[in-house]
Amino acid sequence: MNRTKRKILDSALRLYNEQGLSAVSQRRITEDIGISPGNLTYHFKHKSHIVMALYDDFTLEISEEARRFLGEEITLERFLDFIEDWFVIVYKYRFIFMDLSYLTRNYEKISAQYKDFVKVRQSIFNKILDRLIEAGSVRKEEFEGEYDYVYKQLHMISDFYLSQVNVGAKKISKREQAQHREVFFHAIYPYFNKAGKAEILSHFKR
Repeated sequence: MNRTKRKILDSALRLYNEQGLSAVSQRRITEDIGISPGNLTYHFKHKSHIVMALYDDFTLEISEEARRFLGEEITLERFLDFIEDWFVIVYKYRFIFMDLSYLTRNYEKISAQYKDFVKVRQSIFNKILDRLIEAGSVRKEEFEGEYDYVYKQLHMISDFYLSQVNVGAKKISKREQAQHREVFFHAIYPYFNKAGKAEILSHFKR
């Protein structure tokens, strides 16, 4: 990717995160980095092309992180580190999650990719869950399908927490990133056994 194209994407990401997707025009991006409108449209003819490129960047980062994680032994400690890394990436591309409903309604390619992404994540969740149950960190289901419902809860927290916060906040800050992570960990905490809970608490004290 050439330097100008990368500058456009970096500027768009920062502005979308700070001001929201709908508030940032292509002209605003050109003003931010000091290039002509024609230069921008040479690289990205429409705003949708910028948005798609950033969504592709997000999915690539997430996929690479998941690939590294699944290539190692799945332990509770490594799982907790993986979740920390996940929320760093979510915060980096937070405009996606602040406007996820809008994006999936108005960008057909994002809608299709997101649906596939959710399925892949559930498969990864099930694999992690099986390993942690085998290791004795997580208790077994108390009723059939219990962890399917747990996944749905975690999915909503992971993907829609920031849009909920954004309703009453003018800006999403590092504070909300930390709260997002903590809400997620509080949601999974009850399903761990005594040793697993102790390890989670120890992780938070690091």
